[in-house]
Amino acid sequence: MTFETGKKYEFKRNEFDISKESGKLYFVIKDPAADLFYRIRPFDFQTRELPEKIVCYVSASGRLSQDVYSVAPILYSVGEKYVFRVMKQDYKSLRCTLRDDVNGVEFANIDLGSRKRVERFHRVTCEILDVENGRFKLRMVDGDSAGAGGFAMSDLGAIPEAVPFLRSGVVGQVLAEETFVDARTMMEGGELRWPVAALETAAKYLPKWIENLSPAKKRTLLRLKALAIGLIERSTYLARIPIEERRLQQERLSAIVHTIDDYLRVTELMAGGEDEAMIQRTLSSLKTSGWLYEPEKKMRLLMAIFTLRNAYAQAYIGEIFSIIREHHADPNFMNTFRQGFITMLDIYIDNESKVLDPVNRDGLRELVMALALQLLLTANMEFERWNEYRGLLYTCASLLVNRYDFILPAKALQSYADRIDAPLEFSWRDLDDVSLMCYNRLCARLPVQPASSSEISVFEQQNARLEISSNEVRLMPAVSGALTRTALTRQLFPSMDFRVSLDSRLTEGSTSADASPTLQLPMWKQLEIMLFDPSQRAQARLQTAAVVARKTLPEVGDEVTLRITGKDENEYHTFFCTIEDDLHYGCGTIITHEIVGYPVRASVQTFEKDGKPLLLQAVVTGQNPDGSFVFSMRRGINQYFAQKANEDCANGSTLQVIVSADDAGKKYYGVSDLGYPVVIWKKRDMPQLAKYDVVYVNVDNVSLQGDVLFVNTLFSDIAPEEEQADNGQLAISDSFHMMLVDYAREKVYEPAETDDAAAEAPAYAEDIAENYLSPSSVSAISQLLNAMAISEGDNLPRAYSLLSVSLIMARMAGDMYRATFLHAKCALLEALAKFAGDGRIDPAEAERLSDSCRRFVSDDADLAQKLEVVRTLSRLDQPGEVPMPGQADMSPAAKVARLVNAYNQLRGLRMNVAREEIIKGIYGVLRLPVPESVDVLRIKAQEDQHNEFKESMIYPAGNGMHASEMLQGREIMEVVDGMLNSEGGTLYIGVNNQGIPSGLANDFIYLNRGHADYDVLDMQDKFSLAFYANLREQIGLTYGGKPMRDYVTLEFDDLGEKVIARVSVRPFPGMVRMKDDKVFLRQDSSTLPIRTAREQKEFEKNRQV
Repeated sequence: MTFETGKKYEFKRNEFDISKESGKLYFVIKDPAADLFYRIRPFDFQTRELPEKIVCYVSASGRLSQDVYSVAPILYSVGEKYVFRVMKQDYKSLRCTLRDDVNGVEFANIDLGSRKRVERFHRVTCEILDVENGRFKLRMVDGDSAGAGGFAMSDLGAIPEAVPFLRSGVVGQVLAEETFVDARTMMEGGELRWPVAALETAAKYLPKWIENLSPAKKRTLLRLKALAIGLIERSTYLARIPIEERRLQQERLSAIVHTIDDYLRVTELMAGGEDEAMIQRTLSSLKTSGWLYEPEKKMRLLMAIFTLRNAYAQAYIGEIFSIIREHHADPNFMNTFRQGFITMLDIYIDNESKVLDPVNRDGLRELVMALALQLLLTANMEFERWNEYRGLLYTCASLLVNRYDFILPAKALQSYADRIDAPLEFSWRDLDDVSLMCYNRLCARLPVQPASSSEISVFEQQNARLEISSNEVRLMPAVSGALTRTALTRQLFPSMDFRVSLDSRLTEGSTSADASPTLQLPMWKQLEIMLFDPSQRAQARLQTAAVVARKTLPEVGDEVTLRITGKDENEYHTFFCTIEDDLHYGCGTIITHEIVGYPVRASVQTFEKDGKPLLLQAVVTGQNPDGSFVFSMRRGINQYFAQKANEDCANGSTLQVIVSADDAGKKYYGVSDLGYPVVIWKKRDMPQLAKYDVVYVNVDNVSLQGDVLFVNTLFSDIAPEEEQADNGQLAISDSFHMMLVDYAREKVYEPAETDDAAAEAPAYAEDIAENYLSPSSVSAISQLLNAMAISEGDNLPRAYSLLSVSLIMARMAGDMYRATFLHAKCALLEALAKFAGDGRIDPAEAERLSDSCRRFVSDDADLAQKLEVVRTLSRLDQPGEVPMPGQADMSPAAKVARLVNAYNQLRGLRMNVAREEIIKGIYGVLRLPVPESVDVLRIKAQEDQHNEFKESMIYPAGNGMHASEMLQGREIMEVVDGMLNSEGGTLYIGVNNQGIPSGLANDFIYLNRGHADYDVLDMQDKFSLAFYANLREQIGLTYGGKPMRDYVTLEFDDLGEKVIARVSVRPFPGMVRMKDDKVFLRQDSSTLPIRTAREQKEFEKNRQV
């Protein structure tokens, strides 16, 4: 028997095998003629109950797949109602792709039986009309199940256990936190499941929150537990969830209750000093009697203790691993404890995989052991996290194994994408030596699965779509034009590319893979905006540099041609636009009220024809706060309306109008089928009209005064029933759309062809199967890319590219904590790249990086190491000693610290050659390209709040080299006073504004009474005496009983042939007035006075150092 393309085949239960060897269930069918085995993915409902038969067909690509229409009669009954999720909708035909999330089936090209447009990912309730003989017909009865049947904050108030949280405002405060972004997004979208998601997130962060469990925190925990139980038991919540899904939500809530119970119990044990004794009793029982009461609960308690007391985890986890390995072949033992061990390993892996530290090789080996044990324990059962754990195993192994063929990262990516079906490469015997298992077993190449090339893994969110195939990770906007173009390509590893497809080109920064991070940064920022932040697209320049150079920005009153590019999710009637004409460039916004005077529901597709944006005439009327433009089409549209209405009036045409409003006075308002607004004057003998009634009218007269249009009509009759609109709002929207197409004369935006951005065909053929990924899988891919970036640490451009892709994956998954962390890590690479370019890092910038990275230091050792390097590099040429590391510490950060200290100690000793070699040594330690010339004479700082450059203490700037000790001395002392009253700093004298030493020769000649023949040390003494005399005269010898010289010190540096003065200022513990009662502050690179006595008093009162 040979399978024929397009033909359907039925296989009874005895004609296909069940395989679970890869931790996932597959149906295996053999083709005897070709001696091939086909692995068939089950639908979700088939994993819960094995089918008696399956019906399959062969696609054009040769893939054998289940026929989804054959299971429709099993899942659905005619006349019953079911909930589906709209994955996409064709704008022209309005046919949809619908997904049944409960049963894991998807139906394409479905007619909803309505002309209503539906937002992507919204759930709709449909009544089944026919499911027989390969047909699947339904009609939509509720167009927004997620919204209509959602669960709002007010609904939560109906559950008594939620009242304490609502009354205190805690729910709103918590949901505002970025950690709860998923739950918040679900709630804002009307999603029923947001309370469960919020509670799961809270449970995830319990360990950190209860480190010091106060009575108040304990009460909050008990209330959280009560709320979870309330959601389970109160029908007001679960009754709204589809009955097929109700059990799953109950299980999720029950798991939250168990988690809270476990931590409450463990905190009691810890408070009584009984936690370690409990661990020892449990392990002793497992080793001796082999029996535990409530084993799964005991295992959960063990892991809760390990989570809170990491030292115990390190001390005892090896014993638990040994027990599992020793008893894995004992069926009686494993039947009793398998689920308990699986639960325990789940918790351990979750805890330990938050931080993958390549330096902590023992920790990595223990995590590899835990993952291997979990995979072996679950190898012949359906296990939801199989792909995630297998991918994480390869990720950890890649950090342990120093290989450059990318086999492990490639296998990790394909595992996370659910594209590996092969059995495990290792067995229980291989666990004796984890390192050897990683080198020999895990690095082995897997057999190629022929069917995998005809399947893609897909993840979609509101703004972007991710596709993963056998050789490509592709990212694109979720809704894109008919033609997309490759805007960016990066090689992840030899067999896998990362590609971004967009409707427009990337014009910011550099798309070169070899460009430094500072050059890549603008490009990645623009890409983020184009993919994820439609509200900011107005600020993204989407035109090429050559085109922009020939155009100008418009002014208020200019007429422009524009296209709609997006919709503001926060402002319902606001749309984003881009100018598309030969004279102007720019972006901005337009609201529907600046197009027509009547209310209308519109989407981006409303402004398109056949999927292409319409080109519309508009006028610039103002600017937004971000500098983008505000547009209006009212004048042009009204002139168009007046022309159409006058034609109808002259021809005596009878119009079909839908009533849009009743002013409860003398008239109705309506919208004609041509889209223009009309006024229907009431008469005594005419019937009462209702909103959205369809009626016939005749145009009586038309009045257009400036931008105000009146089309006055006379009522004729009510349209018959068959012409009444099923949906009045949709009918108005359709008229509005047809009007726009006619107004634009059907002109649409056609992207210009470019040599470097060829048009691409649609991504995949129709018969390519789509396997949907979870957000956790995409977040895991982000973690993998971060691990790869760590391995590429000495290659800044590539490491930065990998981190940037990792950041995009985190944003795709909605993992905002990881995205924020990756933003901070990218900023560190940008700082290192800047150092590679100009040899300095500004101390203020290092401090800002410290603030943004501080919360992540304990989560990522690589970030902590890079942050320490950046902070140390910022101390080059700065006063004070960098803390010296221990002699045994040979990390890059420790080596850099020693070199920076040596460099600083040679300052002023005229040992510039030695200092140049030290700088080269720093470049070598960091594996940065050494510049052709190293400039040790330039000050490694720039003017900011903490640094100020002055060329002289004698000659004021801009005074034509006319000396004025008093004027220049006053300016210098104002800077000193500003630093005393701020955070301290350094004043360099003899340095120009670019940080290049100009030297003090002119000052020395002046102090030597005009003679150029002077002794340098003598002149330094005279300069120092003059400086401190000025300090005494302007500020004082002491202040507040404290000697000023304890806070202001002067020393000299020899930089080549130039001598400069360095004034180091410590912040004063209070406010320092100058002798004339003036008070100054440093702000950015300026010294500013506090002008009023009241402001000075308030500042002195609040001054803290």
